[in-house]
Amino acid sequence: MTWFEMQQIAQYIEDLEAALDEWILDPVGMRAEFAKLNRLTQKLRHEIGVCPGSAKETLYRQLSGRLLQSQNTLFERLRG
Repeated sequence: MTWFEMQQIAQYIEDLEAALDEWILDPVGMRAEFAKLNRLTQKLRHEIGVCPGSAKETLYRQLSGRLLQSQNTLFERLRG
């Protein structure tokens, strides 16, 4: 994964977090975002395994944590 791709993921997470804060996603949109978060999380987990101990690993772990927080928020909203 390139630095540009990581920046794109970081921007996506920021935009999603803003949308979640403003409650502007409907249930269909939340399901779509949840699926996208699953794919991104899997991609980041793969990248963490590919480059252990590098500077990128730290960023991957930070992005992965933010993705998981957003996933949990979406899951709770879809459930309740």
